Amino acid sequence: MSDGNKVNRSKQETIKDKLEELASQPCDSPVTSTPEEILSLVVGQRSGYVIERGCGPRPPSKLVVTTTTIVGLQAQVKDKDERISQMEELISKQREEVVQI
Repeated sequence: MSDGNKVNRSKQETIKDKLEELASQPCDSPVTSTPEEILSLVVGQRSGYVIERGCGPRPPSKLVVTTTTIVGLQAQVKDKDERISQMEELISKQREEVVQI
C-alpha cells in the first residue's frame, strides 16, 4: 500500500469517526459542526474547491471582491471630502467671528 493510500484511508476514517460522533449527539444538543465543515476541516480547502471533493464552496471572485472594495473606498473618500468641506466652512465662519471680535 502506498503512502498516499494510507493518508486517504486515515482521512476517510477520521471523517467517518467525526460523522458518527455528530450523528450520536442528542437532538437538543447544540450542533458543533455540519458534515461539510467536518469534511473541509479534515481534508482541507483550496481556493475554488474542497480538496478531494471537487467543486464545492467557492470563494467570491477576486474581481467582485476588488470591485466591492473599490466602491466602499470611494464612498469613504466621498464622505471624508464632504466632512472636510464642512470643517473648512466652519473654520471660515469662526475666523470671520474672530475678526469681528
